[in-house]
Amino acid sequence: MNKILLLIAVAGLLLSGCAAPEQEAVNQNDSSVPLNRTEELQDGTGNYTSETENEPGESMPAPQEEGQDADVLVLGRSVAYGWLDGYMGLPWECFDEECHNGTLAGEYRGYHFTYHELDIPPAIADSAGDGMDRYGAETVFFKLCFADFEPDESGANAERNKGYVQEVYEDAVAGRNRKLIVGNALPKVSEQTDSALVSNHKVYNAWLDDFAATREGIGVLDLYGILADGNGSLKAEYALGPHDSHLSNEAYAAITPEFLELLE
Repeated sequence: MNKILLLIAVAGLLLSGCAAPEQEAVNQNDSSVPLNRTEELQDGTGNYTSETENEPGESMPAPQEEGQDADVLVLGRSVAYGWLDGYMGLPWECFDEECHNGTLAGEYRGYHFTYHELDIPPAIADSAGDGMDRYGAETVFFKLCFADFEPDESGANAERNKGYVQEVYEDAVAGRNRKLIVGNALPKVSEQTDSALVSNHKVYNAWLDDFAATREGIGVLDLYGILADGNGSLKAEYALGPHDSHLSNEAYAAITPEFLELLE
């Protein structure tokens, strides 16, 4: 009888010992969420529901292999992130075994896209340079966020934003001989739009067109022309909601063909 009880006890220990590592692995997987990934809530359709641009987290350089440069480097914040993640469906690429650092990267319509999150003002151009240092790319797409445009009648905000484009152009095209595509101003929903903001958007967009027309190696993606209504507000069907200027999948579907044409 004692031998039987002893065998039962040993069997119990063996069974509990096998289960523990599996549970530990589950816990480790649960905790291995990329720390620098832009966290956004989704409504189940792939649309992003945050109302403001998110500040970037830290990121680490991707291990680069000769001949493995990305075709397109996308520099932006939450709108660009939602484009590559929610619309294009690109996977998260881990840079370390625990996946604490990484970025969105993958194939879409014959191009390899890599995302790099821009810093907030005044470090936008510097963080764009960091992204170009980390990732090789034949083409760089750069876009200011809707939060970077203010209803400023003094012209100071427009001048600041022009300066970012000039710095990125000098770095990407003049300094690295890469093709640059710049997205113009993103409109906001009507409740967040007034005449001063519309004027700022138009001043910036007109300047950007002139800037690109007089230089080599730069093109403009006319986001404003596609997404804005006659009053300069984001079209209702292209917004996540009446209070949220982030883009819906319908908006991404509208701008993507124009973007792909510029990549050709």
